[in-house]
Amino acid sequence: MDKPTLGLALSGGTAKSVAHIGVLEALEEAGIRPDYLAGTSGGAIVGAIYAAGVPISRLKEIAINLRWKHLARITFPKLGLLSNSGVQRLITDLLGDVTFAELQIPLSIVATDLLRGTKVVLKEGRVAPAVMMSSSIPNVFEPIPHDDTLIVDGGLVEYLPVETVLEYRPDLVVGVNLGYRETRSTLPRHLLHVAMAVTGVAAQHNARLSETKADIVIRPSTARFPSFDLMASSELIGVGYSAAKDRIPDVLAALDRVQAGPGWMERLKFWNRA
Repeated sequence: MDKPTLGLALSGGTAKSVAHIGVLEALEEAGIRPDYLAGTSGGAIVGAIYAAGVPISRLKEIAINLRWKHLARITFPKLGLLSNSGVQRLITDLLGDVTFAELQIPLSIVATDLLRGTKVVLKEGRVAPAVMMSSSIPNVFEPIPHDDTLIVDGGLVEYLPVETVLEYRPDLVVGVNLGYRETRSTLPRHLLHVAMAVTGVAAQHNARLSETKADIVIRPSTARFPSFDLMASSELIGVGYSAAKDRIPDVLAALDRVQAGPGWMERLKFWNRA
């Protein structure tokens, strides 16, 4: 058979999302490049830039120099404390007003229809507005008007977008879950922490289900990092790199098994979830 195709699902994670860069670096070093991408919230930001062909070295540079003043601004409180229009500006400044059709890797971005409570998959038209919609955390950022509704962060419905990347029908799916934790969160210290904790409850629940649909899950240890700390980018990239490096043998073995013929996939899924 032809070379197996790989779908990569990048979870949300707010500032922690730069850990995805380390994951991508480790995969590239092993000669593994995703054929399809799906991203939610922070995963959509990293996924869009990578899908456009920006090299890992440049991605690292962007992450290390990024500050909240580039991404958010205070608003008169109505539907959110902050505007994240800077996210759209960041993507446009880096990539131009690129469309999904112009990306080098097919990409789907997950957002939430706030009024209907349903998942929205964005994969056509302009990339920058889609990234902004996917990363509009409720109660923190203003919802984004779109058609006849309001769009907010995709983590409410699919924090780890495995189901979305499966729509491309890849032979193997790897999910990167930055929100996995085994212990309870620390007590929130201010309103932003409370907003993140509320969103995190929904994300934790739907991510558990998403993990069962992936063939391999990478879980970088990001729990100790604050959600809004952009000063820890270098360390987070290292954490993502280490976590992915540990799973590279599993990914390579899985790709070999898929290529070996039918029947391996079901056995692989059973082995991975045991």
